[in-house]
Amino acid sequence: MSDEFTCFFYGTLIFPQILKRVLENGRSNTEKPINIKKRVSAVLKGYKRHKVIGAVYPAILKGDDLKDEINGILLEGLSSQDIARLDNFEGSVSVHRSNDLCLERFPYLAT
Repeated sequence: MSDEFTCFFYGTLIFPQILKRVLENGRSNTEKPINIKKRVSAVLKGYKRHKVIGAVYPAILKGDDLKDEINGILLEGLSSQDIARLDNFEGSVSVHRSNDLCLERFPYLAT
């Protein structure tokens, strides 16, 4: 398994201060430093953003066609430790939230 991930973010994690706080949470001095190699605006085509009832965060669902799209950011260079921290932040909303965020799941991503 590669220790480097490229992920798409579309909610609160698009804000640098929030993302930094999540990625630094519990990071030890012996861990590799955060190494985001690339941060670009991106559009996820074929998906819609929806409000989650009773929650303050959004969710995404497959849209009806490629005209549906979500604006967000694409980060390259996340480590497996970063993914674990992101999963912890996201909570148990879905089975494995980081898989939903990672590029391999979104073939219609345009930067």
